Amino acid sequence: MAILSEGTTKSLAVLLVDDDEITRRIGKALLTASGHLVIACDSGRAALDTAACAEFDVVLMDIHMPDMNGMDVARRLKAMNKSGRKATPVLALTANAGPEDIESYRDAGIDGVIAKPLRRGRVEEVLAELTTNRPPTAVPNDKPDILDRARIALLADEFPPGKFGELIDQAAQSIRETAAAMAEAWRNNDIAQTGKCAHRLAGVAGNFGCTALANVTIDIERSCAQGSDGRNLTETFNAALAESLFALDREKDAAR
Repeated sequence: MAILSEGTTKSLAVLLVDDDEITRRIGKALLTASGHLVIACDSGRAALDTAACAEFDVVLMDIHMPDMNGMDVARRLKAMNKSGRKATPVLALTANAGPEDIESYRDAGIDGVIAKPLRRGRVEEVLAELTTNRPPTAVPNDKPDILDRARIALLADEFPPGKFGELIDQAAQSIRETAAAMAEAWRNNDIAQTGKCAHRLAGVAGNFGCTALANVTIDIERSCAQGSDGRNLTETFNAALAESLFALDREKDAAR
């Protein structure tokens, strides 16, 4: 397959790279529903091994992964291209899509940004921009209170009711476990671990439209990056956590 230039997005071979299983499942479902062929990898190393064996039209790359960050993977992918292979566009998948972030991604050879949580219309818009040789842009996500109804409706349309309920169960369990790990990191005064937990929580919460929880965990992650553990946001975090889990439980019941 190859990127075409007639002004529409046709079927593309997509390498989707994200260490979070829920993000991979959602991303693969959204892209497959649009007619694309998707290979998903859970790490930067697996992505490099896969890209060495096959050519892709585009790579969708998570920026924060435990083994290699997305910028390092992008640099290595670009080095592969220099050995005579065609240039493969790499798009960052991230909740961090501010001007300074985008500049650092471009310095690493990343061609554009798709802000998390993934939205089918936004993904298709960026892929269409690539096929027509227009520079992709980063668009901030909507930020409704507690639960993004449009996000839930989108996911419910992409999965059968039983599978959707299972996915919500998996998300809620991941949120509970990661929130507990973050509480432990706070007790241990472990800023680095707190930041890692906040990053994971932001991704899962954003995928399922738990916008208030995603927003506060993004703020905690930023605090950790600046040398503070974000403990001043504990009250806001706890409220968003409880409300989000309650809202997800109601969605699971509705999906039965």
